[in-house]
Amino acid sequence: MISTRTYLLQSTMLLKSATSSKLVTVHPLALAGQSLRYHSINNLHQIKNKHLIPEAGYINGEFTPASSNEKNNFAVINPANGKPFFHLPRMGVAETEKSIAAATKAFASWKETTAFERSKILQKMASLMHKYKDDLAAIITLEAGKPTAEAKGEVLYAASFLEFYAEEGKRVHGDILQAPARNRRLINIKQPIGPCALITPWNFPSAMITRKLGPALAAGCTAVIKPAGETPLSAIAICAIAHEAGVPPGVVNVVTVDRDEVENVGRTLCHAKDIRKVSFTGSTPVGKWLMREAASSVKKVTNLISFECLSDVVNIRSPWNSVVMRLSSSLTTAILM
Repeated sequence: MISTRTYLLQSTMLLKSATSSKLVTVHPLALAGQSLRYHSINNLHQIKNKHLIPEAGYINGEFTPASSNEKNNFAVINPANGKPFFHLPRMGVAETEKSIAAATKAFASWKETTAFERSKILQKMASLMHKYKDDLAAIITLEAGKPTAEAKGEVLYAASFLEFYAEEGKRVHGDILQAPARNRRLINIKQPIGPCALITPWNFPSAMITRKLGPALAAGCTAVIKPAGETPLSAIAICAIAHEAGVPPGVVNVVTVDRDEVENVGRTLCHAKDIRKVSFTGSTPVGKWLMREAASSVKKVTNLISFECLSDVVNIRSPWNSVVMRLSSSLTTAILM
């Protein structure tokens, strides 16, 4: 089962059974949590390497811990039971600007490293992901509700992006073009664009980060990552791995943002003059909004956005027979078996 969870927690799912005309409103987190009944990962105590999940964001090579004041933190919810199991600092515009400044400063030196040097670091990160795959999978299960087998598959999938771009980065070539005059030579070189903002969704909390971060680091760019507020722990774990792999301070940064701050943080990333590219995976409306905001500073934007009006009949091979699922939100993925 592929667990279902919406990008906006206000979204609901309407289910209508084949034997009843009654419509029941079901919070998608409840559906996501059903998958957790089939395996044993249900608490943080089963994660052996606790350094992967500090209660902190990650800015300029340092983990920024959660505050003792609960109002300055937000809870990560376990979709199996709807209860909080972890707390992270509620970061906002100030922390985002600090991350941007760190990424901008680090870019000056990171872009001067060779592709081979960056490749070794990416390979080290991939190796560490394989080393910690069980813990990384447990984190995905706890925050996203995926079955253990699927979560482990995502960890390997995520590591593959780092492995791929570790090699691909060494094959970034320029061109020598035909000149219109005999005494002219035209040379085309490729350079890193600069600090990037990477905004990722909940449904692949590990793979969608490495899919963006891998090519950014391979090219010589630095990054500010804004993971989904529902699944920020995988992003923190990847930062811990980057730290252990020797990624210099400021090259990778993560701001942990709850829903109340997400719009202001997104606007800050789009308007900041030092951020030169925005990469986003998520819903169509948010993708459009990011493009409008990024246009003010003429940033490059890469969007991988979802369908707008998703209404499917999904056949589930179970005693339930067929179930009609009408998705009330355009930001939802369906259960498939």
